[in-house]
Amino acid sequence: MRASVYPFGRSLLASSATGLTEREVVILKHLAAGTPRVTIARQEVVSINTVKTQISRLYRKLDASNAADAVVRARALGWL
Repeated sequence: MRASVYPFGRSLLASSATGLTEREVVILKHLAAGTPRVTIARQEVVSINTVKTQISRLYRKLDASNAADAVVRARALGWL
């Protein structure tokens, strides 16, 4: 049986208002929790390269240069 795709729960944040996909919201919550990328990949049942790509897209959308910056910006926008 496959693990839950959304262990943090689905979010209303994934909409055109935020510009984030549901998967990006999940990744953002993982980053806020300090979850290592390898663990994110295991929990989300995707490859580490997929996680890296998703994080890169998230950084671009938030105009962030690292995980801490992305989390700070998302909190400032009320997304976390």
